[in-house]
Amino acid sequence: MNFNFEGNYKAKRNINLGGVRAQEDKKRLLEKAQRERKAREAERLRNKTATKIQAFYRGRQEASRNRTALRQDFEGSFSKLQQLLQEQCTPDDIAQSEVQTLRLLLGLMKEDGPNTRHVVTQFLEWLLIPHNNAIVLPWLSDDEELGDIWEWQIRLLLSRMTLTFDKSAPVDNLTRLHFMQLLLSKETYSTKGISTEVADSIRQSVAKHLLIRKNIYNTIHTYFSEHDQDEMEQIEALVGLLINILKIEYQTPGFSTGGEDMTRTFVMQILTIRSLAQRISPHHYASVLQVIGIERVLRAILEVGQEQSLEPTKLIGLLENMISMKSSAKLTLSSKDMICFAQVLVLILQQSSPHFFVESEETNETQMIENESDESDEEDRDIDMDAQDNKGDEFKWKDLDTNEQKCLSELHDEAFLTDIVNSLFSHDQPNGIDRHTAITLLSEIFNLLIIRWPMYKIKIFGLLLYNLTIPDSTTGTHNFVQELWSVWKSGTVSQEIGKLPLASSSSRIVSYILNPVYRGEWNILMMLCELYHRSLVTIGDDEFFNSQEGKNPLDTQEILDLSLDLKSITFALFWNASLLDVDTSNTGTVDLNALRSSVTRLIQHLHARDSRRPFCPPDFWFIVGLDIATFRETAIADEFSMGTEVQDNRTPRKAPSKLRMARISPHLGILNNIPFVLPFEDRVEVFRMFIRNDRRSLYGGMMQVPDDADIDFSFLPPVARVTIRRDHVFEDGFTHLYGLGADLRRKIAISFVDEFGLLEAGVDGGGVFKEFLTTLARQAFDVNYGLFMVTEDQLLYPNSSKYARETAQLAYFEFLGLIIGKALYEGILVEVAFAGFFLSKCLGKMNYLDDLPSLDYELYKGLINLKNYDGNVEDLCLDFSITDNNVESSEIIDLIPNGRNVPVTNENRIRYIYLVANYRLNIQIGRQCKAFFRGLSTIIDPKWIRMFNQKELQVLLGGASIPIDIEDLRANTVYSGYTEDEDIIENFWTVLREIDNEQRSKFVKFVTSCSRPPLLGFKGLNPQFCIRNAGGFDSRLPTSSTCVNLLKLPRYSNLDILKQKLLYAINAEAGFDLS
Repeated sequence: MNFNFEGNYKAKRNINLGGVRAQEDKKRLLEKAQRERKAREAERLRNKTATKIQAFYRGRQEASRNRTALRQDFEGSFSKLQQLLQEQCTPDDIAQSEVQTLRLLLGLMKEDGPNTRHVVTQFLEWLLIPHNNAIVLPWLSDDEELGDIWEWQIRLLLSRMTLTFDKSAPVDNLTRLHFMQLLLSKETYSTKGISTEVADSIRQSVAKHLLIRKNIYNTIHTYFSEHDQDEMEQIEALVGLLINILKIEYQTPGFSTGGEDMTRTFVMQILTIRSLAQRISPHHYASVLQVIGIERVLRAILEVGQEQSLEPTKLIGLLENMISMKSSAKLTLSSKDMICFAQVLVLILQQSSPHFFVESEETNETQMIENESDESDEEDRDIDMDAQDNKGDEFKWKDLDTNEQKCLSELHDEAFLTDIVNSLFSHDQPNGIDRHTAITLLSEIFNLLIIRWPMYKIKIFGLLLYNLTIPDSTTGTHNFVQELWSVWKSGTVSQEIGKLPLASSSSRIVSYILNPVYRGEWNILMMLCELYHRSLVTIGDDEFFNSQEGKNPLDTQEILDLSLDLKSITFALFWNASLLDVDTSNTGTVDLNALRSSVTRLIQHLHARDSRRPFCPPDFWFIVGLDIATFRETAIADEFSMGTEVQDNRTPRKAPSKLRMARISPHLGILNNIPFVLPFEDRVEVFRMFIRNDRRSLYGGMMQVPDDADIDFSFLPPVARVTIRRDHVFEDGFTHLYGLGADLRRKIAISFVDEFGLLEAGVDGGGVFKEFLTTLARQAFDVNYGLFMVTEDQLLYPNSSKYARETAQLAYFEFLGLIIGKALYEGILVEVAFAGFFLSKCLGKMNYLDDLPSLDYELYKGLINLKNYDGNVEDLCLDFSITDNNVESSEIIDLIPNGRNVPVTNENRIRYIYLVANYRLNIQIGRQCKAFFRGLSTIIDPKWIRMFNQKELQVLLGGASIPIDIEDLRANTVYSGYTEDEDIIENFWTVLREIDNEQRSKFVKFVTSCSRPPLLGFKGLNPQFCIRNAGGFDSRLPTSSTCVNLLKLPRYSNLDILKQKLLYAINAEAGFDLS
């Protein structure tokens, strides 16, 4: 309780007499402090900056005053020096004044600028006045120290002089260059009383300074790189300076600034200048190389190239200079120099990008017309496109100027190449090389040329085969193929391959291929394959087998030995393709793609010759020791695992290149490149399994069955039901089936309408479609139909007239390709015989002179006579054109641009023969063949067809032309309603044994729809041939159901009636209404 309460219950008021003060919160207080701190910092920075600016200004101002004073001192000293010289004062006084003047000038040169450069130029021009002798006076002084100071000042002067080659100051640069030349020239000192020892010491000191401190090589390289428009005075001065430096460097005994390192620097900085030989005088160009020594230069290039990969522009410059070196009239290369030159050429071509040599599309197109038959069609080319995907930014031929292109084109010039060959084989000269080394080096050069310049392949081959003569040939001739064969056969690789078993030698062969030690031998083999294949292109079969006339470079035994080597090597290349999928461009080994292509092309050609006219023992081409069964199973599994891409119905199947195929699967690679190393029967089995797997994938989603299940595809529903009029089979077939495209692989149901418009009896379980196929083929391939023509041997090939190349006709060819593809897909044999050259085109290969007899034997004989003509070919009045005879008119076709005005001569007749054969066999029917193959490859994967050559493909299409084996048929026959030991059955087989093979063929056609036996014998019939009991009526005829290979045979009472009725039935050739 508060006892102090006085009755006042309000608090007293607190009155502040100091006024109201604003309340500042914490945030505003901090912001204020920060602003004040920044203001103080800015003030300090302004003060500091002002101090620096003032100091800099005072310094520059003082420096300017000093420079002005220094320039005034220099000008005064220089005037005094000139006055002393005019007054002919003592040399010592003049020398003292020179040293003092140059000391002042060096002070001025600490800062470069237009005014300073002008002052320097004035002083140097004065020194260059001949009668002044001013440059040498300090060295003539009695005061040796004065001479040393002068020499030191000269080196410092050279250090501070800049060669900018500014177009605005050409006089300054020329003066500097002339001053440097004056210092390096012997004449500067020899006439002035200076001893040779002192003069050489001065010159060497200056040269060393320019080479090491000033890097004069780089200066020269920079000038040529940055100046397109050359100023000849500066170039002459630069080159003159260079020659003086080189003379001191390489011709002064006991002096060297860097030995071979300096030579390599010269190579990298000077010899990589593009178009150098065209931008300086021939005399100077030759002098530069002669001073150093050509062999020393070439060996330096080899060392540089082996140590590093050069940039594209440097390679171009180096290659140009090598060509100019060889072509210079003022340079003579010794035999030893030529060896080095050839080695350098190999090195540069190895490092060069192929794009350097890919000329314009127009040039390519012209040249590739001639090269067309040297390569397979698109599917056969082993170009690894992946390796070129990222080449878009590389230096290319179109980036070179006209002079550079002209210079590089000398590489395939006849005179250039002839000179190289002659030089490498000139053993009468000292320091020559042995024949083996010459052949090896020459092979490397020519291999690289045809790899880099494929469009000039024929030109180079023609030069080697027909124009070049190898001096002092051990064979007594200029047979370069024989030379290559002899060297290859004596080499380590060939001898080792011969000792190894084929199937197990592949890994050993791969080790030889990847070993750089054997690069030369592989290049010899590659050149041998290329040249021998090229020579075979214009050798007919008669010449091939007639070794006595010398048309074939190798005899039969040599061909067999070569084929054995090629078989082992090609097998190793494809069997180990994944191991060889490496970049060998910088490994020192042979170009793997080029080697693979060369050996494969030749072995394919030799096998084709053997297939047409055998010269090899039986089973020669098979790989001994290869597990065929395992190989077959693995190939089928690899193909199935690759699957089939979903495609549009009109799109032909796409197949990887042969090389890519080999990388994915060695087994498929072998089947696509050298399939003949496996027996034909095994490949047929693989082919049928490929189709069965394809059909399984086609119907797999519909069937819902395991992958390993055995499916009867005959009961699947058709994709189309088509009605065909018997008298319009081709037209109706084209109308209804052409648009199906790839769906033609599925089941098609055919119904025939007879000539009266009535639907024929019979349900198509496959047999009616077979009849449709065979009937359509018989009509379409009839020469009267106009799509196909026949050779003298009655073999079919596409009509070559202009009319047959029209769009509508090409659609017919594509449709026939679809039909043949369907026949292959279904295993239906069609009775048509195609010309080998046509099937070769369908396989994507090219035809050669040896294929021409089957088309036009008279033309073939004429070309062979032309080839062997001893007189002057020009007397025959031939030109490079050919007449294309069409039904409606004749047309003259140029074989080369303006060919009708280019006469055929003794020198170019091989080219003419080649082009004529190429036109008739490849170009004239090219579009028709492509259309046919487009249809064929829509149904059949191209890589499946490539397992066979043209002869085997014909067997695959139409069956083997062999007698009908009745015992084989009986062994593969089943019975329904009969037993094998019944009299009627014994009589049946007796009748078949008694009739001739023509009647047997008709019987086989009656029950299977094809007159030829299946490829693998009657065990290949699916289903098996069956004889069913048709009742006991002698009046009835035997009938058949070709869809199930079924003969419905009545139980005839005796053998004569059976024979009569059977022969009547098989000769009637009617449809299903017969019964």
